[in-house]
Amino acid sequence: MENETPEKRRLQEMNTTELARERNRLAEIRTEQASLRTLLANERTFLSWARASIGIITLGFVLEKAALYLKHLMPEANPKIFADIAYLSVFTLVSGMALIITSAVRYFAFEKKMGARKGILNPKIDVYILLGIALVLSISFFFGKNLTFNP
Repeated sequence: MENETPEKRRLQEMNTTELARERNRLAEIRTEQASLRTLLANERTFLSWARASIGIITLGFVLEKAALYLKHLMPEANPKIFADIAYLSVFTLVSGMALIITSAVRYFAFEKKMGARKGILNPKIDVYILLGIALVLSISFFFGKNLTFNP
């Protein structure tokens, strides 16, 4: 009996009713921890989608800026190239914004379902801030596009 831990000895000394109560208590703790891990995994997933969408939006800005530089460096180039780059940059910007909005909606729906059940983690503020940033980016892109670059 050298392998016995104090916890094992304590459980062996309990009667059946006490043992059942202790097992129920431990099962409730594990269930609570599993729910919290699920909520945290949902948040990590949302943040990775947000990071990916910010990367896609950044690619759109880089393409737009590259088209502007190319237009000034090579004014004799075919204008269709600049138009194609402009459409590609708009596509990446809109795709990035759609991705961030979709991921926010999914995150909020899951948090509402799981977090409300637990009475924890109110993500409304985070989602509203993220949607506000997406709105500011989209407004600045479309108004800035009219001022700087017309394909």
